Amino acid sequence: MTGILIGFVAHRALSGVRNGMYYIVARKPNADWLQYRILSSALILVAVFFLFGFSGRENLPSWLGFIPDWVQRGCLWGAIAASVISTILAGSYQRLPGRLKDLHLWTLGEQTFLAGGLLVASPTLDMLITLLCAVYPSVFVQKWIINWSGGQPWHYNGTDDPTGKYYSLPFFGWKIRRYAGQKVRLLLAISSIFVFVINSLIQK
Repeated sequence: MTGILIGFVAHRALSGVRNGMYYIVARKPNADWLQYRILSSALILVAVFFLFGFSGRENLPSWLGFIPDWVQRGCLWGAIAASVISTILAGSYQRLPGRLKDLHLWTLGEQTFLAGGLLVASPTLDMLITLLCAVYPSVFVQKWIINWSGGQPWHYNGTDDPTGKYYSLPFFGWKIRRYAGQKVRLLLAISSIFVFVINSLIQK
């Protein structure tokens, strides 16, 4: 499971590289960073397939034995496809029309479907704990890279809301409150890694 956790954090880091490119463009409007966004999106796609391949596909637990094998397989490939499509749209969101021009939506989609697909591929308590332990290390690293790209300190909490209290999903017209800033995320990330290590030792 260590490979899953590292891969999941790496996936979010690459996502941060891609999203951070938009901030670099904003600071240097004459620069052409399209090739870097394409590169980082390609790397994210590689990470998606790496994670699913690394997880393998295990049989459903006995209490889910009534679900046919083809349903599990279909859900897995559906999650892979949805994550890849979200990644492609996130990498080219500036070209999308209207409400579809929502970087937060496609970033959330690629990450949510990735986690869901991993859990479908390996529906075990160990996988669930690993994914939960990967959340805050991933979020902290991603935001740190985006802050660096935007010329901000690592603990800057602003998004499309400079106060950092909210982030928006324009597709739905929502403003979602954020309850954890970067400093809190760092503490939660360290705690998550500690829990993951303890769980790994228990599993041995």
